[in-house]
Amino acid sequence: MNISVIIPNYNHAKYLKQRIDSILNQSYQNFELIILDDHSTDSSKDIIETYKAHPKVAHIVYNDTNSGNTFKQWQKGVAMAANEYVWIAESDDYADKELLSEAVNALSGKNNTGLFFCNYYTVDESGEVIYEPVNIYTPSFTTYFTTYSNMDGRYFCEHYLFFSNLILNASAVVFKKDLFIKADESYQGLKLAGDWRMWVNIALDTFITFSPKKLNYFRTHTQNVRSAKTKLLGIETVLNQLYFLKKTANTDTISQLKNAICKTWVYSFSINKNLITNMSLIKNMVMADIFFPFRLIKRIVNNLTSEVSSNNMFVIP
Repeated sequence: MNISVIIPNYNHAKYLKQRIDSILNQSYQNFELIILDDHSTDSSKDIIETYKAHPKVAHIVYNDTNSGNTFKQWQKGVAMAANEYVWIAESDDYADKELLSEAVNALSGKNNTGLFFCNYYTVDESGEVIYEPVNIYTPSFTTYFTTYSNMDGRYFCEHYLFFSNLILNASAVVFKKDLFIKADESYQGLKLAGDWRMWVNIALDTFITFSPKKLNYFRTHTQNVRSAKTKLLGIETVLNQLYFLKKTANTDTISQLKNAICKTWVYSFSINKNLITNMSLIKNMVMADIFFPFRLIKRIVNNLTSEVSSNNMFVIP
């Protein structure tokens, strides 16, 4: 099994050597490396140039201007990939040397399985583990994969992924290139949650597999895109869940999604009261769910009840 590894970098010179070395030192070596730099203003280019002659490095591309969206870099990198499987290795993360080996073992011999992801550690700017996401993957979810080697992707979406992005970090994912290419390109219109939309589109067309082993190190720091734009993430969560409504005919899932959309918007509104943005969201929510106003009234009443006992106006989803 051959894999194309893509590093989309922007101003992560501080972490870039550790990132690249953690790929080149993988125990599984059947891969090519594609490095994309989105017009960095730090010393990223100097670091990347030191790997220019490495036999694993297939392409290095420097953008003349910043694209403004990492998902555009994803699209460019996948188009350049020569192999059947792709690993998008974010430039500020790093990996255990067994990550690719684990992915290959999970995917080999399963033509119907097109997406692998593993558990991860969250680390700070210096690489110290700061939070272990013990509650992200429920015991029932992880136990499933001790008995079965894969899960139907539609089941995964309708019971898990539509409601929460369980594939929170792209650096923990290996997927089939053709599934990515076939997927809806609308994910590029999102700044933060485009990955979530892409994982859904891929999963709906394949089986998925998961390893509970923590083989990826997901870095969070003051420059992290997600931590800097919580308000936008709330809006994009609503937009994604509205999008997911169109992807299922399961009546139970539809009902749960409509309630989830209402809950998410109430929380989003509590931190982002921009009138134009919220009026547009409300219009889209009512078009998708004529009972949205009633769901909203019910949730406000529930939150007011909660406020009496906990002094919290909004229940965070």
